[in-house]
Amino acid sequence: MTTASPRYDIAYRTGRYDDDGLWVDQRSRSADLYVFTWHSLTDITITDHRDPDQWQFFVLATSELPEQKTIALASLRALTDSVSIAHLAERVAAFTRRSPETRSA
Repeated sequence: MTTASPRYDIAYRTGRYDDDGLWVDQRSRSADLYVFTWHSLTDITITDHRDPDQWQFFVLATSELPEQKTIALASLRALTDSVSIAHLAERVAAFTRRSPETRSA
């Protein structure tokens, strides 16, 4: 059995709604940090999508994403190593400890 090569939406958006519900024209991405997930198991006798230990997590700052609308799993793997659920919080916390200036760099 072959699986399709996954692609993830990373497109810039044309704007956003502010706290008062008003539209703000502002080209930007949806988040400062992206967490992409991949479940690679295909054997139905062991696959359980509810089990977070079976998932791989890829954490990237928005500034580290390429200027394109989507990104393939292979490209994510080239940009960062995956982490297990046991190390996901640590990887995210490392980003949040960065100063605001280096989060976007």
